[in-house]
Amino acid sequence: MVTCKTLDMLSVEVLGSYRSTKERISEHPAMTTWFILLLITGFSTTLLVAEYVKTLDIPILLLSRGDILFVIFFFFMGKTSSETIDVCLKNNRLKHLFTAPVKISKIRSTIFLKIFWYNLLLLAISVSLASSLIHIFKIDLNIDGYFFIHLYLLVTASVFIGYNISLLSRISNRLFRYISLVVYGQTIPLIWFILGGDFSYSTISFFLLFLIGLSFIIYQIPTRLFMDSWISESSRSISSNIHLKGENWFLKKCTSKTICSITEKEILDRWRRKETVASLGIVGVIGFGLVLLYYQLGPNPDLGLGLEEYFYPIFIGMSVFLAVSLQIVIPSLTLFSREGRRMWAIKVLPIMSIEVVYGKLVSMLIFSPVIIVLISLPLPILLGYTISQVLFILVSSITLIFLCSGIGIWASARFPNFDESVNGAPDVMTMYIVMMSCLITGGILILPALYVFTWNVFLGLLAIILSADITVLITIYLANNASSLFSKMELDM
Repeated sequence: MVTCKTLDMLSVEVLGSYRSTKERISEHPAMTTWFILLLITGFSTTLLVAEYVKTLDIPILLLSRGDILFVIFFFFMGKTSSETIDVCLKNNRLKHLFTAPVKISKIRSTIFLKIFWYNLLLLAISVSLASSLIHIFKIDLNIDGYFFIHLYLLVTASVFIGYNISLLSRISNRLFRYISLVVYGQTIPLIWFILGGDFSYSTISFFLLFLIGLSFIIYQIPTRLFMDSWISESSRSISSNIHLKGENWFLKKCTSKTICSITEKEILDRWRRKETVASLGIVGVIGFGLVLLYYQLGPNPDLGLGLEEYFYPIFIGMSVFLAVSLQIVIPSLTLFSREGRRMWAIKVLPIMSIEVVYGKLVSMLIFSPVIIVLISLPLPILLGYTISQVLFILVSSITLIFLCSGIGIWASARFPNFDESVNGAPDVMTMYIVMMSCLITGGILILPALYVFTWNVFLGLLAIILSADITVLITIYLANNASSLFSKMELDM
């Protein structure tokens, strides 16, 4: 049973988050209004597209009820796992709580309840908005009461599973870590099996309840293992067996010594946080998914809209944007805020603010060619596109990469989040607005050039090159503006 001390600590966490959110909303009312409009538009578009796709006779695009539920489950599980690592395992502030006269089990319960209720709140808002839009636009998606019951059960299970997996994956004993992950990790394919199988609704409900009970038992992991996971991760975050000596010939040729040093520092930071390997892996999965889509649908899929020739270019563009968002936009939003109390060390160094900004910007761009190699190139080659078409796709990808990098680093300096409890991670509102701003601005810069390209290949290539030049100028302007914001940035120590 939850005690008063646990509820008191949880109240402090929730109240702090509420005040922080309220302060950001009051400081940026226009941004809040834009966020609400984007959210409603995004949900409406997704639901309308889902309704249309349901009318098409394309098996790979027809997601079953179980597929949709599993995607939602996987999203919340990944979100919970990421939050557990940031809010709990990498939170050095917990060392003050560990030395306080409070049981470690209560600290653990406070962190878990915070993550749990925030995910349920996100689900409640999403379901309420989606249900309202379905009613207003009379969208037919064949959703019944059992869907919502399974949805809430799956999200509950996803929070437990994501939390448990995060802790088990950070245990210092490798043998115990691998065995526990292999055994407990089987819950994920079991959920896929039960959702995709021909089971009754009551059987699925019983299995999910059983899984939640099992995960709750695993959650009651001994506090010694909880502490072991925290110590293992917090010590790993400040040490690494990877070292750079400031002698990278490529960076030294293209940048100043100061920018080169800052870039290498950022690369090391991302490597130690395991962000680099994760983002590169995600890009590889997206590229593999595009190739798999081609082999499933063939070179000329029939969508019933007369847009068959634009089907794959649209998917390539969406995939590039998704990869750029995950590898560049979201990480870039923490470039300044994750420095936390280390900010003073950068502030007192005899270097210019513009050098700090450009060093961080180059660190975001350094791995971007992977997006081009794994996503922009394979499918056009398989489809037998001409050189001019491949060039247009490549330049468009480069345009989007530079644009998102510029917007991301400006937003990082404009809306920093120095909340130590989340290690500087951006709030959902800022993240969503920045991503949608990148998408809209990218469309404004690329789509006119695409229209010209369909009319005249040579002029279209000139148009997309012009868009790329404009994007570079925008990125430089945003970086300079970010340097001004950084020079005025103050952190209450």
